Amino acid sequence: MRLRFMLILMLMSGSLSFSLKPAAAQASLCFADVPGISNCISGRFLSYWQQNGGLAVFGYPLSPAQNETTANGTFTTQYFERQRFELHPELAAPYDVLLGRLGAEIYERNHGNWRNAPKTNPSTQGCLVFNETGRSVCEPFLSYWLNHGLLDGSLNAYEQSLSLLGLPLTEPRLEQNPDGDWVITQWFERARLEDHGPKGVLLGRLGAELKAQPAPSYPSEITALVDAINRQRSQAGLSSLTINPTLNQAAQIHSDDMARNNFFEHTGSDGSNAGQRMQRVGYTWRAWAENLAAGYTDAQAIIDAWMQSPGHRANILYADVSEIGVGIARNPNSEYQIYWTVNFGAR
Repeated sequence: MRLRFMLILMLMSGSLSFSLKPAAAQASLCFADVPGISNCISGRFLSYWQQNGGLAVFGYPLSPAQNETTANGTFTTQYFERQRFELHPELAAPYDVLLGRLGAEIYERNHGNWRNAPKTNPSTQGCLVFNETGRSVCEPFLSYWLNHGLLDGSLNAYEQSLSLLGLPLTEPRLEQNPDGDWVITQWFERARLEDHGPKGVLLGRLGAELKAQPAPSYPSEITALVDAINRQRSQAGLSSLTINPTLNQAAQIHSDDMARNNFFEHTGSDGSNAGQRMQRVGYTWRAWAENLAAGYTDAQAIIDAWMQSPGHRANILYADVSEIGVGIARNPNSEYQIYWTVNFGAR
């Protein structure tokens, strides 16, 4: 069977470019006297939970420790009211337990790309400005941010806060939280801070919110290809891509078109390009790219071939995209029989 693969030029803003050893196991900590909490904490997760603030910071466990596939691979995870722990035994403690970027995950799921959130001129007087995101943190959130961090003696106070809460993603604004309260809210990479007036600043229960929203499941062919792409990005020091259902739809439309009409081109049978197909299904992009493959039956083989092609490699390692969609279609009577479309995007 002949094998082919193609790339498309990337478009962005009107410009053109090519396209320490883990601690010994400890006894479990359970909460039999707390209604609704049936899970326990044990092993490395327990020591990490206890050493970094325990109940006040992370809340009760909402799930057992179990394997979960994320955008970065498959890990042992455990959900708590305000966080998700990920176990990385290949890393030295304390970095063998990593915290999920739940603030970013939930914000982007519910509100879209945080970069598009309203932005004001960063305040400077009595505030801390974060050039990385162009946001500032002021009172009362600033005191909370400065006084809450991972208890890692190798980090200074700023680094401890950054490790626990992350960078600010939005400016403070009035929002209704899942409990129905209207509160001044500011989103961070790993947290949502809420100003409850006399009650002070409280952490949003992001772990509970995310756990209540089951992650969508995708065919193993899609997850295998996305995992392979994210491994390449991780090795290059880039952030992993998150599967976006709308991008999946755009990619599937083109794969179906190629398989049904027996052609292999970026231009659809109706004359559309990838950017137009993304917009048709409701994906308003600020950057996009597309890779195609035909005849391949194995995701790793596709990646191996794409990484040998400068254009495809550039798309995979495109720093400005954050989301991905994959479409796969088959037609045994067509020239290549199987057609793969990968759409990369950023909003």
